[in-house]
Amino acid sequence: MTEPTNEAMGGGHDEGDDQTGGPAGEQSAEARSVLGENVPAESVEGQLRALRHEVEVLRDVVDDAMHPAGGDPQPGPGDAPFEPYYPSLDQWVVGYFAPTYARPVNPAVRWCAQWWDHGEAISRLEALWRSWEVGRLDELRGIALWHRDFLDSQLAVLTSTTGPFAQCTPDRHAPTKPLPTVPAPEGYWDDDEPDGQPLPPGSRYRELR
Repeated sequence: MTEPTNEAMGGGHDEGDDQTGGPAGEQSAEARSVLGENVPAESVEGQLRALRHEVEVLRDVVDDAMHPAGGDPQPGPGDAPFEPYYPSLDQWVVGYFAPTYARPVNPAVRWCAQWWDHGEAISRLEALWRSWEVGRLDELRGIALWHRDFLDSQLAVLTSTTGPFAQCTPDRHAPTKPLPTVPAPEGYWDDDEPDGQPLPPGSRYRELR
């Protein structure tokens, strides 16, 4: 479209109407452009729609950068509360862990059917279950990272000959016995000596701290 001349833009010319049907002065008032050029109002609206779309895209990019898919999912104000796929550790071990990561039990690979009677096994398996529930929410790489960062190291300990099932066999369950401990002498854990004086440097308690 040919830009209006200065004469047409002046209010004194009777034939200053442009192709939109309005006076030239009214057309110039409607024309807007961030580049400083006069363009029809319809073109301005198109530019605004494109700019709004670009803003939405940039907002999504910033949101993805601040909250990457591999991070812990944080529910928003309108999101439903987090619901684990398996509601308990027992159901996760029986329904997922045991059938998925089955190993032939032999003198080099240990497992106990009564895993729930081994405190260390419960602690390690619960850590695996809870981290698995979070990892599964990332469909792209969550479980892959879970295998690398959690399962591989924990499974090696659980099934090792020195792990929590070391004394168990497929035919015999051996409950884990606590490590022996001896009570510390009276006052051993106190910060001060009985007379109120600080413990001397090099004392066993100071060394432990």
